[in-house]
Amino acid sequence: MKNKLAVLGFTLILSTLITGGCGRHIETGRETSGPSLPFACTSFAVYSNETFYGMNFDYPDVEIRFTINPSGNLKVFQMEFAQGNGWAATVGMNSAGLFSSCQMLYPEAPAAVSLGPDDLYLWQVYGKALFSFDNIANVAEFIADKKIIHDSVTLHDLFADTQGDAMIVEVGEKENAITRLEHDFIVMTNFPNKDFAGKSYKTVEGVGAERYKIAYENISKHIAAFDVARGLETLEKAVMSGESASTLASMVFDPEKGEVYIALKGDFGKIWKVSIVDGTIETFSGFSKARKMELGPAGVLASDLMNTPSSTPWGLYLMIGLLVALVGGACFLVGRKRM
Repeated sequence: MKNKLAVLGFTLILSTLITGGCGRHIETGRETSGPSLPFACTSFAVYSNETFYGMNFDYPDVEIRFTINPSGNLKVFQMEFAQGNGWAATVGMNSAGLFSSCQMLYPEAPAAVSLGPDDLYLWQVYGKALFSFDNIANVAEFIADKKIIHDSVTLHDLFADTQGDAMIVEVGEKENAITRLEHDFIVMTNFPNKDFAGKSYKTVEGVGAERYKIAYENISKHIAAFDVARGLETLEKAVMSGESASTLASMVFDPEKGEVYIALKGDFGKIWKVSIVDGTIETFSGFSKARKMELGPAGVLASDLMNTPSSTPWGLYLMIGLLVALVGGACFLVGRKRM
């Protein structure tokens, strides 16, 4: 086990709330983003021949970015979205392979009146885990003598590591509610997982129940040979589209290689790949032109990535169409001259 890193100080900066959003917080020495609370979202951790995590970020259409930040001997990848004058994070993985996805939980619960000496908000656990720990045992130890309480928004958080351990942390009535994985995988959407622990997945109810069942069934069907492609397939089946919110980013995490595969706005024909170790993001599949950029604290905007030409650019179709029209016109004129 790696040496424990120094405790990072986190202070919440309250900002104007947007629906399902939260404020940013400060990490010692720099400003960084706290976990966001998106409208919906679907996440999973799968332990097959290899380990994979996944997350669909479902939210109204806002700018998002991808970042990598240093933290001691760790590097932390996060997806963040624009909120107010800053950025809020909701999902990430560090270079040790620890994963965390912080998502909205329904029904919503009232915020705690005050933060006691042994109380923690889930966004604090999210930040501490990604920037300090390398396994679930560390996270469990960190919250063992503390009480998780609700902030101004209602959350739950999926944590997973490369050692085959994963858990969903939720606020409990008297003690923290922790749901462990079953059948070598775990799925989280937006209903309380604690209410259905040990029960058939077919019995789940609440916000995100259908997405949960879709993801659960696809993972269960392919658990023996689960890979990046199956992870993307699972997320594609669970995408959201609608006027209030849609899937803005879909991410499959390969913790053993330190890589993240990303599809934007439901376009699974074009995939980006992040290398946490190298600190880069590059085209992986579906593009006509290779592109590779450094990825650091300033991040790379999704809107910039979406401007990269696909493997079948419309300009090419236009040129072919014009060429066909010109050849056809020439043949027609030649034919008339011969008459």
